[in-house]
Amino acid sequence: MNEDMMKELESLKKIIRLAIEGNSIDQVMEYLHEILNCDFIFYNYVQNNRIVMGSEENLTDSDCFEYEIGLSNELLGKILVNISKENITDFQKKVLGYVADVFTLINREKFSVERVEKDLKQELILDICTGNIKSREELNIRSKLNGWEIKDNLVVIIFDLDEYKKKTVDLKESSRKIEVVKEKMFRALKNNFLDAGMTFYNYQNSDSIIFLFEFDNNYLHNKDRLFKKMMQESLDDFGFTYTVGIGRVVNNIFDAPISYTEAREAVKIGRSMLGLGMIHEYKDLELFSLLNSAVNKDILAGELMRPIRKLIEYDKENETEYYVFLKELINANWSLTRASENNYIHYNTAKYRLKKTEEIMELQVDTANSRFKLELALRLYELKNMV
Repeated sequence: MNEDMMKELESLKKIIRLAIEGNSIDQVMEYLHEILNCDFIFYNYVQNNRIVMGSEENLTDSDCFEYEIGLSNELLGKILVNISKENITDFQKKVLGYVADVFTLINREKFSVERVEKDLKQELILDICTGNIKSREELNIRSKLNGWEIKDNLVVIIFDLDEYKKKTVDLKESSRKIEVVKEKMFRALKNNFLDAGMTFYNYQNSDSIIFLFEFDNNYLHNKDRLFKKMMQESLDDFGFTYTVGIGRVVNNIFDAPISYTEAREAVKIGRSMLGLGMIHEYKDLELFSLLNSAVNKDILAGELMRPIRKLIEYDKENETEYYVFLKELINANWSLTRASENNYIHYNTAKYRLKKTEEIMELQVDTANSRFKLELALRLYELKNMV
């Protein structure tokens, strides 16, 4: 056995021994610092903390080698090492791999148990919201298995991330990193509601989180303040906004599917008709819902929709985004200044795009009547097609 292999084997033995004896990752990280002979940061996403070995002054994502630690498509942590990607050796990579394996083994049992419990709880909430609970007895048994006693007065609220899939592409981030950001956002929501004494149960989708809140004094006193606070913090801290949909309050848990359907409609209609990053109660949008039901194929194919269809067809043929520009201009209340600021473009660029948009549609938007018709057409088209 050559010297390098002996060195590698000894390193592996010591890492395993430290982990077994201490059942802790701290000593493993101290040894890793010694053997790598450089500074690093270990990000522990299981316990939501980090260990800094040495100085973090020179540690940046762009310059340093990053080793991600995962289990079953979940990111458990990462190690950011003060060695460039070009200079890290195979031996150093292997040692990082050993540490990652040990960390995974230390947390595997805990992680697996928590994951099973989480899945059981989420499955129950989804079944309540979709009407898959067949009897009060089934509800009671499954609730007790999860340590819950769910009451009857409830309201369903959905926090749906705006343009989540589009932003993950635009940011050019790895799916794991984006997932970590999303988990932090959803955790912040839950922690704030818990701190306020609100009782809730939740189900997590890929880009939304469904809450089943108990309709009590804590909910009534904190809802408006907390929802607005969390909307602002998600934008400030993570650069994402939510569209929030609120269903009706139901007095029987078996009516939860009604509240759930309304919350989903509130997200869909509110986002389409009024824009992103807003809170919508279904009862305030019932007129739009009726309008949505009344719109038929003849209306969508008629004269009202012609300018919108021309714009969309032009964009498809020429790989442009004049439809998107028009939507953003309407959301900016027809203000070119606001539209240019929101899209980080020069005012003259926005002015040119408006002129080009008018040419494509063969419609001038300088009158209140033409703007009203165009906005109505765009909202109806979005409502039906979810562009």
